[in-house]
Amino acid sequence: MPVCMFVNNNNKYPLSLRLPSAENATKALDAIPHDPKAWRSLVLEAIEYATTISNSENNAAHKESMEQNITERIRETVLFFRKSLENISNNDAHDDGNNNSGVRSCDILDTAQGIIVDALWLMGTMLRPHEEDQGNKNKDTSSSSSSSSISSTTTSTSSSYTALCQLTRAIMEKPKDDPKLIPIPSRKFMTSLEPQHLRDSNILSPQYLELFIKKIRKLNTDTYYRQKKVNLLQEESEGYAKFVRILTNLPLVHHHGYETGGESFNHDVASIEKEPLNKLSQTLKLSTVELIGTFDLDPNRCLDLTIDALESTIQQILISKKESNCNSSYRMIVRDAKDYATSVHLLLELMYLFPKGNICHLMGFKYESYRNGGVNAAKGEMTTTPQSLFVTTALLASHGLLSLSALQPHLPPILEIENVYDVWREDYVKKIKKMGVVSLNASKQSKDKQEGGEGGKMGHTAMETNQCLQLLCVLLDVGFDWNMALELFQCKHKQSEMEIKELVMKCCCVYPPLGGKICDVLEHAIGPLMDAKVKSIGPSLCCLEGGDEEGQVVVTPGERSCLLPTDWYYKHPLELSSDLSLQELCSKIDCFVDPIVMSGSIASKPILYCKLCRIFRAMLLEEGSSQEAEITNVHDCALEFIEKVLVAPLSLFPYNPAIASELWSVLSTLSFHIRYAFYATWRKHGLEKAALRSKVQPSKPLAQIESEVTTGISTKYLLKRMSKDNIRDMGKQVSKVAHNNPLVVFTLMLNQIESYDNLILIMVDTFKFMSVLSLDVMGYCLLVSLGGEGETRDKLKDDGVNAAQWLSSLETFTGAFYKRFPDVEVRGLLAYLTRRLHDGHTLELGVLQSLVKMAGGYGFMDSESTASLSDIQLEGRCGSLTLRRETSDFGIVEKLNIHSSRQLRKSLQDGGRGVVFLILLSQLRAKVLFQESHDIPKQIKLIGNLYDKCHRTMNVLLAFLTDGSQDVINDAPQNNNTGAIAKYGEVLPSLGELLNNYALANHDAWALCRPLIRAALFLEEDNASKKSDECLKSFNPKTWNFESILSQAVSKETWDHISPLLFIRFFSHSIYDLTCPSDTYENEISRLKREIDRLEMLQKGGRDAIGIQASMASAVAAAGGTQRDIREATAFTKEHARELDRLKSTAQRLAMDMERQKKHAEYVITNLKSERTDFFSKIKSNSIETSSIFFAICIFPRCLTSPEDAIYCARFIKLLHDIDTPGFAIIPLLEVIVNAVVGALYSITEDEAGCFGVFMNEIWRTISLWRYDEEAYKSHLSPESLPEDSEAMSHSNYVQKFNLWHAALGRVFIGCLGSSEYMHTRTALIILSKIVDYFPSKSTMGEKLLEALGPLQQDSNPMQDIKAMAQGYSSKLIKARDTGKWKEEDQKATKAREEKERKLQQSRKELAEKQLEEMAKDIEESKKQIGDSHVSRADTNIPSGERRGRPGPIFTPPATATVGSSGDPGPGHNTSDRGGGTRQQSNLPRAPLSRDSRSLANQGPRPNRPSPPPERGNGSSAERWERNGPDGGGRGKRGRSPSVSDRGRDLDRGRDKDDGKRMRRDMSPPRRGPRRLGRR
Repeated sequence: MPVCMFVNNNNKYPLSLRLPSAENATKALDAIPHDPKAWRSLVLEAIEYATTISNSENNAAHKESMEQNITERIRETVLFFRKSLENISNNDAHDDGNNNSGVRSCDILDTAQGIIVDALWLMGTMLRPHEEDQGNKNKDTSSSSSSSSISSTTTSTSSSYTALCQLTRAIMEKPKDDPKLIPIPSRKFMTSLEPQHLRDSNILSPQYLELFIKKIRKLNTDTYYRQKKVNLLQEESEGYAKFVRILTNLPLVHHHGYETGGESFNHDVASIEKEPLNKLSQTLKLSTVELIGTFDLDPNRCLDLTIDALESTIQQILISKKESNCNSSYRMIVRDAKDYATSVHLLLELMYLFPKGNICHLMGFKYESYRNGGVNAAKGEMTTTPQSLFVTTALLASHGLLSLSALQPHLPPILEIENVYDVWREDYVKKIKKMGVVSLNASKQSKDKQEGGEGGKMGHTAMETNQCLQLLCVLLDVGFDWNMALELFQCKHKQSEMEIKELVMKCCCVYPPLGGKICDVLEHAIGPLMDAKVKSIGPSLCCLEGGDEEGQVVVTPGERSCLLPTDWYYKHPLELSSDLSLQELCSKIDCFVDPIVMSGSIASKPILYCKLCRIFRAMLLEEGSSQEAEITNVHDCALEFIEKVLVAPLSLFPYNPAIASELWSVLSTLSFHIRYAFYATWRKHGLEKAALRSKVQPSKPLAQIESEVTTGISTKYLLKRMSKDNIRDMGKQVSKVAHNNPLVVFTLMLNQIESYDNLILIMVDTFKFMSVLSLDVMGYCLLVSLGGEGETRDKLKDDGVNAAQWLSSLETFTGAFYKRFPDVEVRGLLAYLTRRLHDGHTLELGVLQSLVKMAGGYGFMDSESTASLSDIQLEGRCGSLTLRRETSDFGIVEKLNIHSSRQLRKSLQDGGRGVVFLILLSQLRAKVLFQESHDIPKQIKLIGNLYDKCHRTMNVLLAFLTDGSQDVINDAPQNNNTGAIAKYGEVLPSLGELLNNYALANHDAWALCRPLIRAALFLEEDNASKKSDECLKSFNPKTWNFESILSQAVSKETWDHISPLLFIRFFSHSIYDLTCPSDTYENEISRLKREIDRLEMLQKGGRDAIGIQASMASAVAAAGGTQRDIREATAFTKEHARELDRLKSTAQRLAMDMERQKKHAEYVITNLKSERTDFFSKIKSNSIETSSIFFAICIFPRCLTSPEDAIYCARFIKLLHDIDTPGFAIIPLLEVIVNAVVGALYSITEDEAGCFGVFMNEIWRTISLWRYDEEAYKSHLSPESLPEDSEAMSHSNYVQKFNLWHAALGRVFIGCLGSSEYMHTRTALIILSKIVDYFPSKSTMGEKLLEALGPLQQDSNPMQDIKAMAQGYSSKLIKARDTGKWKEEDQKATKAREEKERKLQQSRKELAEKQLEEMAKDIEESKKQIGDSHVSRADTNIPSGERRGRPGPIFTPPATATVGSSGDPGPGHNTSDRGGGTRQQSNLPRAPLSRDSRSLANQGPRPNRPSPPPERGNGSSAERWERNGPDGGGRGKRGRSPSVSDRGRDLDRGRDKDDGKRMRRDMSPPRRGPRRLGRR
């Protein structure tokens, strides 16, 4: 609208009145193809500028200036319009042939001119004065202000209209000054402006105005009121009969020419065959025109008959194809109509005589008649549209005779499809919600189901008869272009591409054949790409060099056999070239994939899915660098396509592992973070029914949701019935269900594992049947369960200390899963753990621990607590890796998966992930201690546990990354794996960088570098490779600049007390370098040899293996095994053979390790001896200060890191003393150590307490030895071994010093035991338990400790773990006292304690004798109650083995025999292993015992292991024995055997009724409780 439409009475001109600039005009003209509003606004502003007149200009004084001003503004406006239009013409001349926008400049010029004319029409209708206004000009008006204002406004409007007419005339006239400027054609003015406006502008003269108006009125009358058809009932039928005869007798064409069944066009057959097709069409057209003119036929009716004839011909073609059993599609039918091609082409040529617009209306009437039902509607029958009409429509549209967009109003409205889709979706959602729901109201449920089924069936039937959808299918089948076919959905307003895509998707949902047809189109389109990118193996397998695809009909193109235009023969709805890029392919087929995916139609085309997978794999490998490397850079459109078309639709292919393999072939080429992004998108809507509530758009397809719900129901059913016995069958069923919906299956399985940790191993066994894709998805699901997608779950129990049950179960499952399946992607999990550690979270450290211990096979390097390590385990940690493995679990070695260990090490080495973990773990301990908690303050116990967990994990991970795997994989002796060391050294920062840049503690930085430093020091000894030598040069201490590296580690004052050489040597070596545990080596070798001998005897068999087989059979029988189990256990199997080989190789390796470590330790000690003079010789300071600094800088930080480091620190101190290091004073150092215990107990964690206890055990052992062995003291502390500035200490003075140390330790330990702080008490108990053999050594202190332990052992103690530890330490302390570990115990106290223990022992003995007497009395009373009638029969007829009330043996171990004494044994006599009888072992079978000896033996207490009963009858006794267990058959109260009379009655079954009842009672399971036999 104009900016200023009304007159401004105050100003001469409106403020906004101006002519637009040329720049704005150029921009507006350029934007016309997209948005013509800008040009329209500028045109209105320009017209307003030329026609607006203010009131002042109407005064007489300004009349002359007004006319000049108006003329000038009109001239400027006309020039503005012409210059703007001239620019468009110039652009058209310059851009000829180079315009790629698709819009020609002539079209833009025509649109711009039309806008100008329309604006003039608009302004003319608004400014043109009415006739009554003109009449009012001659009348007198009142002098009132209001009348004058109205008159002024009317005058101003008339002046503006006059100016508008002048502007119109000027625009239309050709300029005289510049003839190059092109005016607007006058025809535009004549067709758009009002007649009065044309007259006032002098465009139309007055004499022609009346004639012009008269013609317009006549045209309107003819258009709206006049009837075109007259005298319809009086037409002659002869003309139509002749015309129909012509249409029905058109010639038929074969390959060789034309044929006809009779006369055609009044010509004979011979003449037709000789005439070409175009001449026949001319003849047909001439005959038709003659008939219409002769008989005055209605052309529209003739056109209708022609269309009917064409449809009838098409119908005959379809029937003939059907009768010939040819299942060709419409594409093949319209291209191979040999017998009817000429008739069809002639009919099509005939239609060119008639107006094309009428064809559209006639076809629309046919569609409407079929849709409305016609005649069949009265009969109640549903009228279906024939397929011939759809094919006819396709032919007419292909020849340009019919516009699909013009036909659309005659088809069913689009709103009907949308309404049916809404109903379909609502019913589908209801169906999904009812899945898996059990309803007890069966009748109502069945009724609802029936109603829902009928509603869905009605909707589906309505879409089956939808003409628009059927026509679209035919168009696509015939070969219409996709965009041309979609003209059916173009309504009055042009819809956007997204709206049409959504509409097609809805059509595919409610009409599945359309989705299948689109799949066929897409499959045919990607054929060239498939042939070019993917190598087909079919022809090579079939020994064929080439050929056509199966089922494809090859037709020779020809004009005479194809019904379509000639250029349509090879036309397809979508044509793709073979040289497309991945991005171009995705953009071209994007419009096809959305409908088939959202509707689920792709589920019916697995071949199409497989072809897409193979094409994408080939194209991804082409764009990638190589086939082995993972692809990380992929275009976004390609990723979106894979995610939408390949990943998510996998749910639609149930029980098809081949489809999953095809998808994995694509995903395996991509990096893991891209794959995990796909899985995240797959599950972001939610799984199963939760997806129905998702607000994420676009929503998940309902078919996919239904598949997920079905999979979830099946998975829950299988998991409920899964057990250890049926794991093979159920595992296969679960894997079958998981092929298409692995996310659903694994989420449910992980939920079960989180709740029931006993299912972990069963679930892991289930995964061996899974596909590779399923295993990869399992890695992602495990990451999500741990919280990888931001899921926040409480990871601590309610106590705030221990990890939650679900987290602990997932930690165990993670290790077991990756141990069993090492090829599953683990980098995603490692990346998640890295991020969590970087953010300061430590609760997931158990996952990393589980991975290294179980999957990496390094569980032997870790323990739940350092306080629980035994002496054998500690000594084993001082040896080789093999010795550590053998002593960690006392000879029970866990099976190692070599492949999983390699894969995990490789994943940690790639990109330096392992080193990142080590550095983060070192930094994280400080965060654990000092980082504030935002929610609830952490408990001290939790902080200590997390601190220890970080350090344990770091130690295990460091050992895993630096220790080689060759000593585990091969049978060769242990050697440092230079490959692992080299890879570790390539990524580890230098020592200076760790100290300066990463702010690591001194001992942590040295711990990370120590493996590389040791490797650099012992290169010659280990025979390392050149690559390792180059890598280790920077870690050789000989090449270091000590001032730059160690300046950040310690202060400068430290070097005044200890030398840098001592500092480096202390932190460079490990316990392996200082000592060799020869005794532990020899013990393990002896144990292995015994196991080897046992297995070799079992392998040989014979008499030598009888004893072994007997023990093995006893163990199996004790476990409730059957005879088959016993036979399998006593045979030498492949498992035994593998174990025998392992034992032999391990024993050999241990022997070689021992010799190597001995030589290595001697070599290191020799080097230290040669360097000892440089450790303290240049130091001039007192020994106390030197000892304090040495302990604080070196000893104390390292002894808390691990048990082996604690042993190393203690033995390094002893080594410095033993090699007589000049300047080293051990007594001051010992005093510093004892004083450090006092402060350390209040500031260390549990593991640190355990390590410090190991250290104190080694130190206090030496201190105690020197205290109680004067000769040892004198030999170790000779005056020659003391520093020059220190005086020799006598043994008596040392005893006094020892007493002070002993008392100081006792006080601090007693104080910690009495403390209310949990950690103080626990650390004190840990250290005391470690040094219990050497401290306390005085009875006074021991009694005080026992007294301090009393309150901790009471039931009122709320800390149960402290109570248990106190009880355990109390037992150890008492045992140490009783075994004489207390060296300075008072004799009186000793005698009093011994007397007290003797009385307690005597009271126990008397109590036992009393109980035996009571048992004897009970037996006698039982005999009296039962009677002696059956005793004689039992004594004479029943063997002693059965009189004892126990069944006979299934397997009699012949290697053992128990012989009792021939006398009358007492009640406490026992001839078994427990008693005082003799146990004889030999290779001979056991000798049978006499009846008397058996009777005497059976009177004693029962032996340890009863024998199973012999098999007799139907085996009921044996089965009962196996069911009740070895002790369940005849045990009475207190484990006593039944009486002799009871056992005798077992053989007299059936003699009388009472005996039978007694027999059944005796054979029943024993009663348990305090009831005695014979007493009521």
